[in-house]
Amino acid sequence: MKSGIYMIRNQKTGHKYIGQNVNLKYRIRRHRQQLMDNVHINDYMQKHHNKYGAENFSFEIIEACEIENLDSREVYWIEYYDSMNRKKGYNLESGGNPQKVLSEETKEKKKRGKNNPMYGKKWNEKQRINITLANRANSKKLTESDVAEIKRKIANGSTQKQVAEEYNLHISTVSKITRGVNWYWVLPELTESLMNYNDRKNEEVIKLFESGVSRKKISQLLGMDYRKINRVLNEHKAQANTEVKHIVTDVAHRNA
Repeated sequence: MKSGIYMIRNQKTGHKYIGQNVNLKYRIRRHRQQLMDNVHINDYMQKHHNKYGAENFSFEIIEACEIENLDSREVYWIEYYDSMNRKKGYNLESGGNPQKVLSEETKEKKKRGKNNPMYGKKWNEKQRINITLANRANSKKLTESDVAEIKRKIANGSTQKQVAEEYNLHISTVSKITRGVNWYWVLPELTESLMNYNDRKNEEVIKLFESGVSRKKISQLLGMDYRKINRVLNEHKAQANTEVKHIVTDVAHRNA
């Protein structure tokens, strides 16, 4: 069963985040990626991740359940762990889509218009201009039409390296566009597709590396920036180390 409830746990402080998804493995990968890239929407959890390190964050599935039960089970586990309590958890909402309760912090953010900028946020022309200037990275020539075309090219199979060369950009600029870090309001309907694309590329990196292909060769084969490859492999290593620690701890508890 793919759907269920997951938990992100800070091993140092004990703080927990409870979430639900119809595809648990995908959602957990997204959390990992966003935290590693320092772009997670949950500021409190991101700050703790930066402070304590990826190796001290665990990701676990705590309950598999049918899709129609996701809301009620998410509410149950958030209440069980009291994870809306700032001293215990990272949740900003009570869980469940209907009639969910927001934390005071989230209410204030909503009042100030500081929700997740990637979904449904409206910008006035002045805001768009300011964000555009801030997000152009090493290219001051990009327009919204350019970015739309870049997203379409990536979605249709062009590599980030090919697109970077075509538009005379650094590959990190293209990477930020495809990950929705910059220019997220342009063709928002492609956001999820491009995120899936990045997940598939990351999986290819890991498979190639584990089969003995060098990082340099992977960069050539996939058209990916060397630093991006290092980040993916370091995250994978941290995840593997965390899982080994859990196994060792479980064995020690059983033998105690």
